[in-house]
Amino acid sequence: MNLKINQEHNNSNFDSLVKENSLNSIKNLFVTPRTAGFMKQILSYLFVVIFYSCNSSNQNQDRSDDVPFTKAMACTFSEIVYSNTPDSLLKQYLPGWKIAWNPEAVNGNYAFAATNNNKIVIAIRGSVLQFDKAAFDNWIRQDFNIAEQKEWVFTDSTSDAKISQGSYEAWENIQILKDKKTGHSLWQFLDSTLISNSSLLITGHSLGGNLSTVYGSWLAYQLKKQNKSIKKIQVITFAAPAAGNEVFAKDFNTKFPEAMLIENTNDIVPKFPVANAVGNLGELFKPKPDASEIEIAKIIISINLATVFDGLKLTLQGMEVYNGNSVYTQPKVEKITIKLSGLHNENTVEDFFSEAGYQHGVKQYAVAVGAPIFKNP
Repeated sequence: MNLKINQEHNNSNFDSLVKENSLNSIKNLFVTPRTAGFMKQILSYLFVVIFYSCNSSNQNQDRSDDVPFTKAMACTFSEIVYSNTPDSLLKQYLPGWKIAWNPEAVNGNYAFAATNNNKIVIAIRGSVLQFDKAAFDNWIRQDFNIAEQKEWVFTDSTSDAKISQGSYEAWENIQILKDKKTGHSLWQFLDSTLISNSSLLITGHSLGGNLSTVYGSWLAYQLKKQNKSIKKIQVITFAAPAAGNEVFAKDFNTKFPEAMLIENTNDIVPKFPVANAVGNLGELFKPKPDASEIEIAKIIISINLATVFDGLKLTLQGMEVYNGNSVYTQPKVEKITIKLSGLHNENTVEDFFSEAGYQHGVKQYAVAVGAPIFKNP
């Protein structure tokens, strides 16, 4: 989550805003007959509570030049890329690393490249959380833009690979990012920098993790096409939603057999947009908050939150049929379990999604993998 978001947001005014918007959004789900309205309201609510719940705090950690790419190092980069001052944070937490390619964001998408001798890291930012155009682009045009799927032609030996329209558009944005000093694209930077003994890491959290799998897939294809070989390409992600269908996932696993896609079993976000996984969201956080005990609306019968997730599953399955039975699938993931916070113990909409925000926060992943946790720069 963006490092601008911290515990200071937990004031009474903001808390009231979250509660008011969340209850109205969820209660309206079952009086909105259209699928698009259903999707937007539940997902928009998830955005609000994650905005409210995710925050960061401070700790120091030293790194040396010869440390290989680890989960802790990757998560540190995934935190830093949310910051407006990545240079200063690199000096403090990852000494020896320097920003080598740094563009202005395009339509909410941002990444930087850092180097340390023959090592290179591409860190891709997740969704921004201030209420502005960049946030709209990230959440509405990319994260939630899953109804349509685009063909993904950058595969080694498979056909029918597809990724979501939102992931495709975000990947296109990454491709047109230009370094502020040289005007070079990310590929131009890599093409001129990578040599045979280079090691490259691609990493990110949430949407940044999603795009790490997409950009990594394209880059592996591009390097092969250019007959350019390097020592190693590694992909390490945190809390990434699935980018594409089963064929895309299979191709990614073949390209990156050692990839580490870290998923917290209590995190809602990486379950999206995989229909069966979304249908099981009602099982999270028991005994409390228990989705099956949280009443959302009462028309003729009582409708609980678990039923909402069942409906969302059916909606996603309908989208997959529309796209030629192209089923969203996660590549091979490495699952961890982050304990419940103990802060949200009531069977309410607010507590359920506040726990969801806690479980998705980059801070919790950092704790789990031993990365530093720091306050806003």
